[in-house]
Amino acid sequence: MKYVIGGSTGLIKLVETVNRSTERQSSLDEQSLERRVNSMCWSNVNSHGEETEFAVGMDNGTVELYAYPSLEKMASFRMPSKCVHIHMIGNHFDTLGKSVYQKRASEHPGLYPDLTGSSLLSNAGRLLCCISQCGTCIIVDCDQLLQKMDAGSILVDGGDSVMSYKLRAPVSAVAYHSLMTNRIVIGGPDKPPMLFDLASGQVLWTGKLPHQSLLGLQSHLDVQSICFLEEIGPDIVAVSTSDSSIYIYDVTCQRKPVYDVNVCDGRSRCISARKLALHHIKEYNTERRKEIRQSVTENYSFESRNIVKLITKPHRMLEEGVYETKDVCDLFASDNVGTIYHLRVVTGDLLVNFIRKKICKYQAEPREISREQVIDHLIAARKRFGSASANDKPLHCAPRDANQYICELRACYTNHSGAIPDIACLGHYLISVGLDRYTSIFSVATRKRLFHLYCNQKQTCILASKSQMFQEYGMDEFKQLEVPSVKRARVAEGNNDMNGTEDDMNSEDNEGSFDNDMSTDDNEKSVDSDEDDMSSGIDDGSVDDLTDDDTADEDNGSGHTSDED
Repeated sequence: MKYVIGGSTGLIKLVETVNRSTERQSSLDEQSLERRVNSMCWSNVNSHGEETEFAVGMDNGTVELYAYPSLEKMASFRMPSKCVHIHMIGNHFDTLGKSVYQKRASEHPGLYPDLTGSSLLSNAGRLLCCISQCGTCIIVDCDQLLQKMDAGSILVDGGDSVMSYKLRAPVSAVAYHSLMTNRIVIGGPDKPPMLFDLASGQVLWTGKLPHQSLLGLQSHLDVQSICFLEEIGPDIVAVSTSDSSIYIYDVTCQRKPVYDVNVCDGRSRCISARKLALHHIKEYNTERRKEIRQSVTENYSFESRNIVKLITKPHRMLEEGVYETKDVCDLFASDNVGTIYHLRVVTGDLLVNFIRKKICKYQAEPREISREQVIDHLIAARKRFGSASANDKPLHCAPRDANQYICELRACYTNHSGAIPDIACLGHYLISVGLDRYTSIFSVATRKRLFHLYCNQKQTCILASKSQMFQEYGMDEFKQLEVPSVKRARVAEGNNDMNGTEDDMNSEDNEGSFDNDMSTDDNEKSVDSDEDDMSSGIDDGSVDDLTDDDTADEDNGSGHTSDED
């Protein structure tokens, strides 16, 4: 497996797992903290579908083009401020994307304007969209850029760029749809997500801030990362914040979030049978809060956890040429303390059948419950989880006639010892880079760490090849670090040889001391890995796989478990 990583000083490296190597071509003299890599994307492929070029966006506004896999710099230009996001438009708006766009336009014409005659989509060049922190959006042609080796800076007024826009500032996070690359969502500090169409230049939708607290205080929304939940639908957006919260917005139904989950607060997940079916018995208050087990260590609160990156699994339906949505989606989030959360978002009929099954479990005489009754029950249950003494925010729900959402925490990966600025999912594998100077690869199925490599610099960005999506590799692909022989074994052999010597008393003393050391070491290595139980089990298949909160234990990549109510 090969992938590109970018560091906090601007160095670009190619990682190869089969031989545990990193390769770089840029000079060490170019290193600077102002050249931190924030975003990378592929900018060209050959006739065989192999990537041959990629673009890099940096903290000082520089955007550079590199050849792949030689890592030779080909061209560069500078944005007005920090480059937050880059992605290719070009020919990515293919036949499948057009069919999806036309179908959604017939259902929601206000969100999908007519793009007939758009100069952006009719342009056959390799168009690169670059968005800076000050809200400047520039679209450049990479072919024309390569003809100007000394491009200097791109003129915002359109002198050198194909198209330019002035978006709402400041911008801290951007996401785009993989099929409809003209649709982007941007967000920033106290700036709710906004849906913008690059082809028409229109603002299609603007979200609202979360609910006020029960004491009437305004909510703070510091957007750190945004991603589309494409497996659920093309109009579902997830937003992460600096206070350990994840908000889900449904563009088609309302401007407020339709669901929110806080990784440091167990109440927002509340999907156990007792809490959903018997919510009328005991309201949520301060005493109730003490009964809910937290999914993370109590040493970190929501004030110190920053969800810096959100990603989803790649949509496998895209390879088959058919775009189909499901009622479940896997979501991965990384924070600033070295933890990666594996969450699962459930909606639609799968969620309704799941809750109906839980309600019937606590009924003396089970009866048939309609979909509307189940949704009303869920909304009423979620409205009770809040305490004015704790200044809680009311939990968000979708309208009664729309799909409801629930998010469960399935596992946590805790192998990094610092912030994890970027993660990438290839389907079966999860790649991460951290400020602890390590890059790791995990198996999504087993949650075990398969690869761990020291990279010498703090790493901030990942770019994985699209040809590696959903490929499976053997263990020989992930070369492990050769561990030196244990010195303690040599000491044991030396003690055994001394048993037959004349100094029997001294040898027995040494051997006894060694045995004591070994027994002490064994006791130190004996760790109880059964910490808590977790109520996951919502699979892509049927509702029968859904389990209650007292039935299943799931280990994460480091041997820890995460509990779920």
